[in-house]
Amino acid sequence: MKSTKKPILKYAVALFLGFVVMLWLFLGIPLQTISSSQNESIARQFLPNFLKPNESFFFQDLKGNMYRHTYRGMLWQYHLGIPVPVGEARKVVPVDDGVAFTRYSDDSKGVFLYQDHRIKKLPEQFTNVCWDGTQLLLWEEESGSIYSYREDLLVPVFQADPSDAFYPQTVFLASERWVVIGMDFDETLVFDREQGKLVTYDLDLMDISCGAFLYQDALFIVVDDQSKDSLTILDLTSGEKTELDIGVGPIGEGNANFSAALNQERSVLYLSVRANWPLYFEVDDQTTTIAIDLKTLSMEKLNDEFYSGLFMKDGKLYGTKPKTGIVVRLQ
Repeated sequence: MKSTKKPILKYAVALFLGFVVMLWLFLGIPLQTISSSQNESIARQFLPNFLKPNESFFFQDLKGNMYRHTYRGMLWQYHLGIPVPVGEARKVVPVDDGVAFTRYSDDSKGVFLYQDHRIKKLPEQFTNVCWDGTQLLLWEEESGSIYSYREDLLVPVFQADPSDAFYPQTVFLASERWVVIGMDFDETLVFDREQGKLVTYDLDLMDISCGAFLYQDALFIVVDDQSKDSLTILDLTSGEKTELDIGVGPIGEGNANFSAALNQERSVLYLSVRANWPLYFEVDDQTTTIAIDLKTLSMEKLNDEFYSGLFMKDGKLYGTKPKTGIVVRLQ
């Protein structure tokens, strides 16, 4: 009499593999297919200390490759919907094809570039990095020097004061014309690359409850706890500030998460924000997702949810949920 254990085992294995394939088909492929490149006009950085446990930032490089940056600073890249670990990363910046990231642990401190499934460590003296749309900018902490970097070529951009404080969460952003650095708790440096002019603003970009991103000639400061409003827009050409109340914050001792996407044809900025207080305050999180008309600065609330990844695909807006990675169409 033949044993039935082996056929049962084969069926069990086949069912399990079938389940895995179905899960991949329903979750992996749609996530990879629906994702689109993060708009190259928005310069920002991803920091895991803004997340909660079991959450992730979901974002794309400019080629459309998708990544996940987790609460504990683990970076993953998706290949056909399957996440593959890249490694530890403190701050992550998407570039044209790949990502740049920093590490601050003593045994692996520095700036790294991940492209074509390979990690390359950049010169030892650099401790911070951003992307200006065409090339990396690197910050040399000891001298305060900022360099542009592409294909192993370093070109000086400008010199900051080396005595200024440096912190892992320092805001460091750049575009073709502007470089923005949160140097101290009440000082932000803005360098105009076109005119070779360095200006200091009384802005706090150092507090971990504050995030920022750069678009064209404007710096957007999200949930500034020094302001009664929630969103500060600094016109870098004139120095004028505009404050908008987006209905979230200020949050005092709490933290803020945000994601942003741009519809360039309509000149509409989409912003998803969460302000969360420390647990001992026993205050519920504040969350919102809004659309801002950049011509009129009028606002429209889309819903009261927070999405750790907003992106455009074929003129439609999508959001990614921070715990599950599920993609939802918003508009």
